[in-house]
Amino acid sequence: MKISVKERYFSFNRITLLIVGLWPYQQSGLARFPTTLCLSILISFVALMLSRLCFVEYSFEFTINLLCASTYFTFFVIKYISFWLNKEAIRYLLEQFQYIYNGLNDENEIAIYEKYGNIGKRITIGLIIVAVCNQSVLIAIQCWPYIFDVILPKNGTYAGRLLAVVSKYFAVQEKYSYLLLLHLNITSTVGSLVFLAIGAMLLSLYILLAIMFAKFLVSSMDRSLFVVIMVTVLCVSFNLYGIFHIESDKQEIEETLVHLILVCFVFAYMFLVNYAGQEIMDYNNCVFLTVYNAPWYLAPLQIQKLILIVLQRSNKAFTLSIGGLFIISLECFASLASTSISYFTLMLSF
Repeated sequence: MKISVKERYFSFNRITLLIVGLWPYQQSGLARFPTTLCLSILISFVALMLSRLCFVEYSFEFTINLLCASTYFTFFVIKYISFWLNKEAIRYLLEQFQYIYNGLNDENEIAIYEKYGNIGKRITIGLIIVAVCNQSVLIAIQCWPYIFDVILPKNGTYAGRLLAVVSKYFAVQEKYSYLLLLHLNITSTVGSLVFLAIGAMLLSLYILLAIMFAKFLVSSMDRSLFVVIMVTVLCVSFNLYGIFHIESDKQEIEETLVHLILVCFVFAYMFLVNYAGQEIMDYNNCVFLTVYNAPWYLAPLQIQKLILIVLQRSNKAFTLSIGGLFIISLECFASLASTSISYFTLMLSF
């Protein structure tokens, strides 16, 4: 019986990608509706944030606040567009995995394939749980002031303070704060879904991936990944500046928490991406050492020739390069973190 790799190892990835309109096998006109909807929501919020710069009196702090929000959601827009433009590459990889799986005959090879396929599936489930919990907490934080007003009513309501924070942060009249808060919640939910769907799919591909497929995936998304790196660095710098310039007042706790969550999220994203690249590099070195230390002299002559080819190939340094400037590794993560802090200190100098 023929086993479908997509259904066996990428079933949850398929569901999340279908929701945001990025599953590479959907072709119908109706299937394009989620794509249009998601992009419209994300781009509209970024446009709204940037448009505030044209209608509000200029101040450096207010500009930084808007750039914090706009760069964060621009990150999702670029991730979405880059994945959408490279759907054919993702489809090609899935078909290659199916081709390789169909050619497996040895039970040990099949067991290894299933092991890493199931790891990717469990990681996807874990990310879905984390995303659901994260959105639940964010909604609970916004609903809590209204609950608190019922439990401990007082003259200055907690819900009113929440609206005042939104009104101050985005420089809008308080009567429009509800609409802005609704737009923000919808956009953050769509952004979380996009990040979950794309991140889980790429991690699953990396885990099940051979080195040549990892190289193909990174080279296909080279330009878009370079832009993503630039946006993440700016996002961290702007939010670090936002944290530094918030007054130590209890009424500013919400604003500080927002900046801190964004910084932690972006740092976690950069670390996971670079950690995955480091693991692939280490795996290449492990293959070389394993083959080098194997008792090759006991193997038949044909196997010895194959071992020699593997040694020659594994002896070359393997890297996943983005734009010829960044090599995905833990060293790159440290470099990006240092660059973000450097931009942050530069803004402080102004």
